Amino acid sequence: MDSPRVLRSRTVRLAAFAAGTLVSALIAAPGLAALDLPNLSGKWYLNKDASDSPDAATRDSQGSGSGSSSRGGGGGGGMGMGRHGGGHHGRSSGPSDDGRLSEDGSPLRDAFQRTQILDIKHEEPRLSVTDAAGRERVFYTDGRKVEEEHSYGGTTKVTARWKDGHVEVTSAPEKGPKVTETYAVTADHSQLTVTTIFQGGRRDVTIRRVYQTTPPARAVPAAPQPTAPSPPAPDPDPAEDAVV
Repeated sequence: MDSPRVLRSRTVRLAAFAAGTLVSALIAAPGLAALDLPNLSGKWYLNKDASDSPDAATRDSQGSGSGSSSRGGGGGGGMGMGRHGGGHHGRSSGPSDDGRLSEDGSPLRDAFQRTQILDIKHEEPRLSVTDAAGRERVFYTDGRKVEEEHSYGGTTKVTARWKDGHVEVTSAPEKGPKVTETYAVTADHSQLTVTTIFQGGRRDVTIRRVYQTTPPARAVPAAPQPTAPSPPAPDPDPAEDAVV
């Protein structure tokens, strides 16, 4: 039978081993959790036929129309704020970058144009979204706050977090509507859906955009139709050529 001193020593070793195992599990947990989360990385091209129409979205921003459900010609994700959101102080490059809806809807039109393509780099928890105009926004999905500055003045507070397997980005500017963007990718990584909700304007506006990993097919111009050959000129009348 072991002596009390041996039993105590064995108990201490077992306790130390259990504590070390627990610490190792806690350290590895975030990495294991990240493995279960979808990765949004890729170059994404807008599928206009499956996305909301920018004209419908503009009408909704002005308080008319019944919704932004019409398809064809939609814009893209990242319709919120600044160009460099990677630090606590990013800087935007234009007055339409804070997501505000002007009277004529021009910020929406600008956003539609520059977000036809999204280049996303995702290394959990860092998420970088760059639009076709080269404007980059950087989020952190662990919920940390990022403050984006605008060249014309004012700031926007941005937070990102995982929610039901999707990335939800909330942007709260000092002026203008609150913007919530949801990034959702399919299991086979063939389609990305970005849903943007503007809150605080005349009415809430929801815009849904669908992206794919391949560029949209370009329309092939129709081949010109062959023209019928001109009829041959009639032979001259022999009687007119006769010498009298």
